[in-house]
Amino acid sequence: DAADRGDAVIVGHAAAMVLAGRPDAVHVRLDGAPDGRVELAMRQHGITAVAAGTQMRRSDRQRSGYVKHFYQADVSDARFYDLVLDTVDTDWDRAEQLILEVAQRVSARGEYGLRS
Repeated sequence: DAADRGDAVIVGHAAAMVLAGRPDAVHVRLDGAPDGRVELAMRQHGITAVAAGTQMRRSDRQRSGYVKHFYQADVSDARFYDLVLDTVDTDWDRAEQLILEVAQRVSARGEYGLRS
């Protein structure tokens, strides 16, 4: 419904699979090396390495299981995404620029076509 109403950012919830057939959708995966993701979570949320690692593994396992169960797909398969960003090594301002650039290219072409 949100995508049908116009410009929207839909985070998670297997959006790349749910909206796979939409020519106006841009799919971005934010990822990074596990050690870097743990360090980032520690800094951002003020939690211990153990807590960050536990949360990361649980979240990754749940997301992977959900996508596999409902869409028979591998959530980490880059073919589902127009852009995959390592947000551990890419600052948020640069990540935003890259996402906007890809979205503008899709919009300007009036077609999907970034993924084959």
